[in-house]
Amino acid sequence: MAKVFFTSDTHFNHVNIIKYCSRPFSSVEEMNREMIARWNSVVGPEDTVFHLGDFAMGYSTKWPRFLSQLNFKIFSTRRDYCLRVNPFGSPVDASAAPIRG
Repeated sequence: MAKVFFTSDTHFNHVNIIKYCSRPFSSVEEMNREMIARWNSVVGPEDTVFHLGDFAMGYSTKWPRFLSQLNFKIFSTRRDYCLRVNPFGSPVDASAAPIRG
C-alpha cells in the first residue's frame, strides 16, 4: 500500500548546510549520496511525498539528478524560495504542484 510522507529542508547540494546545521558529512557529495540512500530506504516508488520547502540549492536544472534517484510517485511542494520552476521547465503552482506523477 502506498504511503504519504511530508518533509522539508533537505537542502540537497547545499555545501554550507553541513556547517550551518552540523550535518555529519565531510562533503556535499557524501551528504547527497547518504540522503538519497536514507530517503529510498523509507520511501517506496509508489509513495507520495509532499516536500514543504528548501529541496535543493542551486538552479532547478540540476534537480533532475536528485529527483531521478529518489523513490516517489508524486512529489509536491508548497511556496518555496528555491523551488519556483520544476525540472521540466513549467511553473510550479504555489499551492502544491506535482513534479512527477
